[in-house]
Amino acid sequence: MSGQMTCIVRCVKYVGVIRQRLSVPVCLHVFQPSRAVLGSPACLQTGLHHLHTYNMLAPAAVASKQTSFTNSVPLVGCRGMAGHSKWQNIKNIKSAKDSEKSKLSLHYSRKIKSIIRESGNADPKFNSRLASVISEAKSKNIPNSTLEAAINQAVMSKNTSTSVVYEGRGPAGSWFIIETVTDKPIKTKNELQGIFKKFGGLLGEANSARHAFEHKGIIEVNITEEKVDMDKYVEVAIETGAEDVMLQIDEDNNKYLEFFCEPSELNQVKKKLEEKGLDVQSASEEYFPALPVTPAEEDRDIIARFIGRLENEFPEVVRIHVNIDSSVLS
Repeated sequence: MSGQMTCIVRCVKYVGVIRQRLSVPVCLHVFQPSRAVLGSPACLQTGLHHLHTYNMLAPAAVASKQTSFTNSVPLVGCRGMAGHSKWQNIKNIKSAKDSEKSKLSLHYSRKIKSIIRESGNADPKFNSRLASVISEAKSKNIPNSTLEAAINQAVMSKNTSTSVVYEGRGPAGSWFIIETVTDKPIKTKNELQGIFKKFGGLLGEANSARHAFEHKGIIEVNITEEKVDMDKYVEVAIETGAEDVMLQIDEDNNKYLEFFCEPSELNQVKKKLEEKGLDVQSASEEYFPALPVTPAEEDRDIIARFIGRLENEFPEVVRIHVNIDSSVLS
């Protein structure tokens, strides 16, 4: 150990002299004393040869300076710790990919839990919407174990957890409604209060954010027609007590209908649609921004980071509603 320390001291001592005389950058590598003889001119010759090999010194400088020192230690040129940088790059890329995969897994886990909570059916064979999400998740290489765990948690939570809605003012005057499924409502509330406060917001009481949203019931219905006669479905909406109906297309280009109604009439309208033979996939309550706001440029990143913290740090959170123009956050 003492020999190695001597080698280090001698390196540090002489590298400054070499830098000064050659006026070029020099990197050094410490050898074990057993592998080189200190003070050997041959060692200096070898060291300068390696420096030349790695383009650390110009050939002319090597030729003119290589015999200037007689009492030195081996110096081996390096490329700015290239191996270390390469490993760091690999590690950083892997870390970013792992983080992206983790977020994707969390996204599909929440989606599965939300569908099961809304439909009450955890069997993909009898829940086509759940089956579609599971198929989509598998195409994104989400492990089966992750999907099965999400389904099991959703089933278990029906017996041990309760649905709780929290509301509050977020960063830059935004308003949030957060739907959760939790078995510890007070703990969840306290933790949410902390994150709201950290971003300059305030978790409020029930109905504190409702003024910023329209509360509606939405029933999704599968359809198979190539040409959809919307006049027919408008009549169905009127007959079942729905306020409106819209044709939608999902990311797989499958068509479906959304029937809108008052939240208090959600189950009643759903039942009437089923009685008419329609393929109802889900029925849920949604919150739409009454007047979507567009935050200032400097506030958008703060809001996005706040939403990211809510999504990534709170497994109890099922859905987040915010009165921000969706194009700003996409």
